[in-house]
Amino acid sequence: MDILLVYTTLPTRNDAEKLRDMVLEARLAGCVDIWQIESKYWWKGKLEVSEEYAMLVKTKPELEEPLVKFIQDNHPYSTPVIARWNVRVNEDYYNWLFDETR
Repeated sequence: MDILLVYTTLPTRNDAEKLRDMVLEARLAGCVDIWQIESKYWWKGKLEVSEEYAMLVKTKPELEEPLVKFIQDNHPYSTPVIARWNVRVNEDYYNWLFDETR
């Protein structure tokens, strides 16, 4: 039983909480996790380090396209990461997630 995990990062906790709440209110996910991270990356030719907030969205695979579009349309970054992969979960969690998403 596979579900879809979607990962993105946001610049502030407020941005992450806002996007999380919007995704959940749209019923595009059953659960969203947020945690603080430190990122180091190339941006416009130089190395940058910043505090960010990672967001992991748990949803059903058939909501991939609308969820990705929703994140792109509502993300504060001009070039956000939107990584996704299918993972196998236990039956009870699978059933709960499918009941909670549209």
